[in-house]
Amino acid sequence: MDASKIRVNPNPRENATTISVLLWWWTIKLFKKGYSKILGIEDLYNPLKTDESAVLGDRLEKRWKIELENSKKCGKKPSLLKAIVRTFLWEYTILGIMQIVNEFVIRLGTPMLLGGLLRYFKPEIKKNYTTAILYATGISLATAINVISLNQAIYGAFHVGGKIRVAVCSLVYRKALRL
Repeated sequence: MDASKIRVNPNPRENATTISVLLWWWTIKLFKKGYSKILGIEDLYNPLKTDESAVLGDRLEKRWKIELENSKKCGKKPSLLKAIVRTFLWEYTILGIMQIVNEFVIRLGTPMLLGGLLRYFKPEIKKNYTTAILYATGISLATAINVISLNQAIYGAFHVGGKIRVAVCSLVYRKALRL
């Protein structure tokens, strides 16, 4: 990109609060703009600092050099897949832990809360009204947390996938420039 064509359109996610990120409020301005007109290149935000090709390419190149050294020591062929996995393993691990908690705590806990709420309506069991309200609130909160965490996990997986694509393209581009 020419220096004369560099745009400064800061990414709203950089300064977004945790609530704004979780509930996607940081995207509202873009949706309003897209509703009123057809979006163009000038409407695109700059990438996050951690998503820039130079940063991602440097991360992957560092792991690739380590993979080359390890392959020479062991007498094996270097594996780009191993370098990619080692570069982005932590990000996928966090997404995996988030999904495990979501599936095993939130989603499996919801039927238990529903069972507690249904016990309130059995005539032979005496429960107070506050207990029923707490169970209903728990079901609502568990459902909301499930939806929010699932959306964040899907976005996170696509985001990391995009980062991998950018990092590999950066590495290939650097290699092509050296030829």
